[in-house]
Amino acid sequence: MNKMKISSCFCALLVVLIATTTASAQVQQRNSGAGAIAQSGSASASMYQLVYQHNLPADVTSIAVANLDGTNRQSLIYLRSLPGNSPGAKLVIAHWHGSLFITDSVTTIAGSPGLLEVGKFAGANSPVIIATSDGVRYWQNGSLRTKAFAESENIVGKLDKSNDSSRLLIASPQSHTLAYQVKLAPAGNALVNPVPMPASSSIFRMDLRSTPVVLQNMGLPATLVAGGIMGLWRTDLASKLLLYYLVSAHQQNAQGKTFGAARWSVMFVDPTAVVPKSLYTTPVLPGSILSVAHNSPLLPHSPGLLVLTGSNSTGTGTGLYFFRLVAN
Repeated sequence: MNKMKISSCFCALLVVLIATTTASAQVQQRNSGAGAIAQSGSASASMYQLVYQHNLPADVTSIAVANLDGTNRQSLIYLRSLPGNSPGAKLVIAHWHGSLFITDSVTTIAGSPGLLEVGKFAGANSPVIIATSDGVRYWQNGSLRTKAFAESENIVGKLDKSNDSSRLLIASPQSHTLAYQVKLAPAGNALVNPVPMPASSSIFRMDLRSTPVVLQNMGLPATLVAGGIMGLWRTDLASKLLLYYLVSAHQQNAQGKTFGAARWSVMFVDPTAVVPKSLYTTPVLPGSILSVAHNSPLLPHSPGLLVLTGSNSTGTGTGLYFFRLVAN
């Protein structure tokens, strides 16, 4: 495939937007317990509100939420790594029923357990598509259909130009990134119509997730991508563009020395302000942050921030945290 370099003007715009925010990227949390959720000094405690926390198995690595079957039900879609570091992953589709997730489908895939995106990649009138590094899958007539990629693909995110139109972001080994549509017809390649990254003004929502090295090779600043996750959102309650990324936190002893592994929060920034400023920072969450989504698989399906963490408050697995968007 011909994968040209990511739009330099897009990256340049991002650099300008966040240039004055990186100095505030380190959030220090003093004397916090490893399992607790400690408040991190949010700039606006009313923007997002923690609604629930749910425990997931320890081998869950990626999450997404989508309406797959045309009903009002939102499915939780996630990947689980295989035992013993075996290649591949399990793709699980589940829905919330009363007090627990009920599994609707489990499929073993050849793709990486860390690469998962969901969207209308084939256009507004197409099914919602689940993309993993080995191909795409979609729900049709009560079963999960598959179309494989010609080769394993390095998915680094997705962008939505509207609620009904998405593109899949794929990087090559040479760090070239293009936005692809998906073709579901049996014949031909699944990935079609590659275009460079558009200007941020035309993006409704964008999510990037990869290693910091890959994201830096796309031209993004090291501080912005240190946690491996970032994006731009136009939320339902905040029509202006919001920039989000991960910021690290360290525990400190009485002498002010840091100890233990870094812990993480999600920070939201208004990049359109004359001096870009933090709008909200989530509490420090247990473990590392593995994945994010922008809506909830539980009723009511309000807009917000869904976060998958590498551990939960009880240390029994991964954690799923939902913060409801309550104010601009």
